[in-house]
Amino acid sequence: MRVGQAAPEFTAAVEGEPITLATYRGKWLVLFFISSDCPSDIALFSERLEEFQNHDTDLLGACTDTDATLWAHIAAITADVGGLGYRFFLDRSRSVARAYGLIDPSSEAVSSGLFIIDPESRLKYMSVADDGVGFSVDEVLRVLQTLQSGRFCLAYWTPGKR
Repeated sequence: MRVGQAAPEFTAAVEGEPITLATYRGKWLVLFFISSDCPSDIALFSERLEEFQNHDTDLLGACTDTDATLWAHIAAITADVGGLGYRFFLDRSRSVARAYGLIDPSSEAVSSGLFIIDPESRLKYMSVADDGVGFSVDEVLRVLQTLQSGRFCLAYWTPGKR
C-alpha cells in the first residue's frame, strides 16, 4: 500500500449496516483506527465534525479492541458530545486493519493509523504510529485542506495563509 495508489477495499458493519470503501466514493474520507489507549480521539473528531463536513469529508473510525471497558468509555464519550455524528466500527476480524497495514505479522500487535482517501478512492495520506499514539485533529484538517487545494504547501502553511 502506497500513497497515490488505490486505497484497499474493505467491508465493515456499522449498527448492522454494511459499509465499504465504495460507500464513500465521491467524497473525501478520513479513516482512522484508534487503540484502547487513545479513546479521546473519538470525541475530538466528533467535536470538529462540522469542519470536516465543510470540506466535503466524511469520518470513519475503527478499533480492533473488543475490551468491554473501551466500549463503555466510548459510550460515555459519545454521551458527553451528544453522539458521534460519524460512523465507527469494531474490526473484530482485523481484516480492515490488516488491509491497511496496521497489524504486525510477527506479533499481531495493532498500530494506530489514519488515512486520508480522495473522492476517487486513492490513498492521499497516511500516518501510522505505535499503539497508544493519538492524532492531532488540527494537523489532519491542515493536511486535508492542503491535499484539497491541489497546490504545493510548505510544512508551516495553515489555511488562510499564503
